[in-house]
Amino acid sequence: MPKTRIFVQLDEHKRDRIEALLDQGVEKKLIAKIIGVHKSTITREVQKRSRQNGEYKASSAHHKVLIARSNSKYQGMKIERYPELRKYIISELKKNQSPETV
Repeated sequence: MPKTRIFVQLDEHKRDRIEALLDQGVEKKLIAKIIGVHKSTITREVQKRSRQNGEYKASSAHHKVLIARSNSKYQGMKIERYPELRKYIISELKKNQSPETV
């Protein structure tokens, strides 16, 4: 039986805890255990949402997540809002065009 993955999105409270523990010098593996997530979740969070200087701040990380979510919703809504665009995309995909080219 294959393992099923359960994906948990970090909330603002967990991001605050990550920031505090990183500031104290706690290892990412231990942070993951304290928060109750997989160690790769902490690693990905810190890599993807650190500032340009490498510093992790919970408030800016949470802001980045909110922006990414709103942008992802917009793309799908755009296609649904314009029926001509939807028809064009479907016709191009049926012609075996890659989604990147369309």
